[in-house]
Amino acid sequence: MNENELLNTVEKHHALLQRLLKAVRSKQNALINNDFDNLTTAISEEEKILSSINIVNRERANILKTLKSKYSPNSESFTITGILDTVSAEFDSVIKQKLADYLSEIKSLAEEIVIENYLNMTIIENSRNLLNDMVSVIAGKERTTILDRKY
Repeated sequence: MNENELLNTVEKHHALLQRLLKAVRSKQNALINNDFDNLTTAISEEEKILSSINIVNRERANILKTLKSKYSPNSESFTITGILDTVSAEFDSVIKQKLADYLSEIKSLAEEIVIENYLNMTIIENSRNLLNDMVSVIAGKERTTILDRKY
């Protein structure tokens, strides 16, 4: 039974990461298009998804703890792959293969999310630098306000 529960939590994690990638890309489009409303919506969605991922991670940790005590209490590993390696005979081969496939896809999704977040960070930094340069040009190097200038 715990094997199916583990598979269900990994499936949930996979689905949540797909939604997170979509939200990160939506945030990127909002940043590029300077769409404040969609930006706040994307950030709110991202926060909800991250909260759900945290809950699923806790569920998965509890299931892994149960599986570890059931199959390999002396094992040092507390990861899915570690438990799969130590209990290969006890697990259903179909579930084991599905878990391995999901873990591979989760890794790929996580890498995509990291790349998209890095691009978002770059967009924000470039925008901030552009604004600072514009203020510099308009206000001058002394950082005086436009109203305080004497002509």
